[in-house]
Amino acid sequence: MSTAGSEDKSWLIDLIISFFYSPEWKVPIMSFIENNCIVFDNEEENKLEYTVIHKKFKKLSEGLIEAMLWELGATPEMFGDAFEKAQNTPGYQKIAKIIESIDNYEIFATMMRRKNASLNEAAFKLLQKEEDSTMRGSLPVATPKCEETKTKGEPTPMGISDRKKELKE
Repeated sequence: MSTAGSEDKSWLIDLIISFFYSPEWKVPIMSFIENNCIVFDNEEENKLEYTVIHKKFKKLSEGLIEAMLWELGATPEMFGDAFEKAQNTPGYQKIAKIIESIDNYEIFATMMRRKNASLNEAAFKLLQKEEDSTMRGSLPVATPKCEETKTKGEPTPMGISDRKKELKE
């Protein structure tokens, strides 16, 4: 049976989980990731620029969480308590990874490298598809020339021998 304290925080747990799936979280976070992941290459070397981007990500993420808490009238302590109690709640693992990426540089850098690789792969596939369609579009397409038949009045394709005859005439 749950205590009055945990019942009081169940509403906060539900709202926290909902927040991390909402456009208020997803749009700015995904925009940030997509706009900045290009800097992260597959090299294992950690560049100073990566740290600067991680700090910006941390500031953005924390600002979004603080705004959500302020809107709900909750404190960071309430958030921490509610989040600890949410371990058996569906969606917790995904949110735990998100929160861990805010503080853990290595997880953040790995996430950014994967996103960069994913976007590069998608771009490559798109370019390959465009190139394939351009190549097909530039090849000459053989269209049969039609001439009227005198019996039915319907066009019929002319064969090569018919074209040779036409050229001789």
